[in-house]
Amino acid sequence: QIRSSSFSSRSIWMGTKKKNATSSNGTHENHGHNRSRSNSNHKRRPTADEVSLLDEFDDILFHECPPDHKETKEERNNKKVFLCFFFMIFVSLLAVFSLRETVDPDDQIVSSITESIRENEFLTNFANLFVERPGVLAANQGLSADGPVVLIPGIISTGLEVWQGKACAKKHFRERFWGTSLMIRKIILTRDCWKDHISMNLTTWSDPDGIKLRPATGLGAADYLVGDYWVWGKMIENLADVGYDINNMYMAAYDWRLPFHLLEERDHYLSMLKSNIEHLVRTQKKKVTLIAHSMGSNVVFFFLKWVEHPTGGNGGPSWVDTYVENFVNIAGPMLGVPKSVSTLLSGEMRDTAELNSVMQFIKENLLSKDDILKIMRSFGSVPSMIPMGGNMIWGDHRKSPERLKHSQMVNFGATWRDHLHTDHAGELQNIESCEPDDKAIDRVLNQNQIDEISRKSYTIDESIDLLRHVAPNYMSIVDKYYTHGFDSNPRSLENDSRSWANPLQAALPYAPNLKIYCLYGYGKLAERSYHYKPSSEQCSNIPISIDTTVNNLEENITFGIQLTQGDGTVPLISLGFVCAKAWRDPRFNPGGSEVIIREYAHQSKLGGGSIEDMIVRGGLSTADHVDIMGNYAMLRDVVNIVTSNTSSVVERIVSPIKELVDHVPWH
Repeated sequence: QIRSSSFSSRSIWMGTKKKNATSSNGTHENHGHNRSRSNSNHKRRPTADEVSLLDEFDDILFHECPPDHKETKEERNNKKVFLCFFFMIFVSLLAVFSLRETVDPDDQIVSSITESIRENEFLTNFANLFVERPGVLAANQGLSADGPVVLIPGIISTGLEVWQGKACAKKHFRERFWGTSLMIRKIILTRDCWKDHISMNLTTWSDPDGIKLRPATGLGAADYLVGDYWVWGKMIENLADVGYDINNMYMAAYDWRLPFHLLEERDHYLSMLKSNIEHLVRTQKKKVTLIAHSMGSNVVFFFLKWVEHPTGGNGGPSWVDTYVENFVNIAGPMLGVPKSVSTLLSGEMRDTAELNSVMQFIKENLLSKDDILKIMRSFGSVPSMIPMGGNMIWGDHRKSPERLKHSQMVNFGATWRDHLHTDHAGELQNIESCEPDDKAIDRVLNQNQIDEISRKSYTIDESIDLLRHVAPNYMSIVDKYYTHGFDSNPRSLENDSRSWANPLQAALPYAPNLKIYCLYGYGKLAERSYHYKPSSEQCSNIPISIDTTVNNLEENITFGIQLTQGDGTVPLISLGFVCAKAWRDPRFNPGGSEVIIREYAHQSKLGGGSIEDMIVRGGLSTADHVDIMGNYAMLRDVVNIVTSNTSSVVERIVSPIKELVDHVPWH
């Protein structure tokens, strides 16, 4: 029917219909300009062989048969096979064209990967039918912006753009190699190219030769990651509700791979932050509110030390009190995170919460542990997350503030100590048989050294020494930029800029009018320590690996990882200790800045919550480290702070942080 009534392969070739194309007198029935256009194009007619081939194609595709012909089973099967083959070719060509490098970096090539982290816009709008944003409610009550705000994002939150690169990246000038679906596409299609560009120089922690990635700028630098996965997006929207825009709100995005010192040395980031704050105060006639999330809070603390010191911003001892009204610390890991230890030891971690299922896909399918280890050791920011405060905060061989049975950071069980003396020991790493490798990123240990490592367990102080043993070159750079201990007299380290990222070795500036709000979640298990075994990977930089066979649900040990209460990423002791103890001690808060803790108990959307909880990612009452940026109560508190409606923003503690503080031998 199709062939007889409409067209054939020959008619497609010739550009005219097979039937009813001309009138009875042989002239065209269409307008004359069609005839003249056809004549002017001099369209070639197919040859006799081509006509025969096209007719055979028509017979197969349209299967034109006499009316009395009955189609045989063989003919039906042949037609099905042909159509299936034709369809497969079509789909294959479609896939090839969709994978071409010329497509937009945010197209659907990675939709199957990113779908799990996308928040459907329709559902978001649907959710708004049930609950108004805190910013909208505040505006309806007559509240409005009262002073400028500066937003400081956390680690891996800011998009990174290609400004200079190798041949494989030259066509992507100013496109984001981190933070959009282009990142995933490059990992899938050209993994080595992506690794070369995202990694820093292993010995300097600065740009590799010939490669330059720089942070995106503006509010769009960290509002969304990989499609519609919001980080700061909801915060910005609520602030806009009460009158904030680009004139009184500034996103201080930065290259989160760099150590804090190099933020200034390479990008002049701290100087620009100081200048922009002064400009906002001068134009808005009000002091600023600094709002930081995750590692952004650690960057802010470093900045507060740098900005007043003569060797830093040289702003003088009253700069912070003059220019900063509030410091809002959202989920700041002020004392680091244990997962930094496992990442730097063996390239392993339970998860990477900032990217959720995207990073899970990358980690499990595209990047090896060696890849992760090399990348992470090239990031100078990661050592800022090594747990601070030593055994006093994180526990010794006998006990920890959480009263965990296994209080050491790195544990080797008796099973593996026995294993060292069996025939299985020969299966372990033996560098005597290794080929010379010029790609080693640090020391490769021999069998005796691995045996020695595996005979004991390690506190946090000993774990840092263990890192110095297995990665001495790397740790020599770490010690150049950071300290991780405790000092009862922070004034003694005032001129040591390495301590400016450690709130247990550096004091707050003298700022009696500064208010500090510590806003964080509680009720989600976070990584606390690790059960290790000697690695079976031969000739590698990974002498040990997490023993995933260790499980004890009663003690919150799963797949070799000891969990403890926190926000899913940061343990409670790191979220709350500085705010609950150190910054209430005059030695570490000489100006007596007011410190207010606001905790948010986690309520999972899977626990039978309201319909809006089922729609909004994580739920409106989530305490998750990243999803808290959409927590309704937290957003309401921030809106109240920036509109100076703080009568309801008082201390609220729902966790046992005070009990943990009492278990720390503070002196």
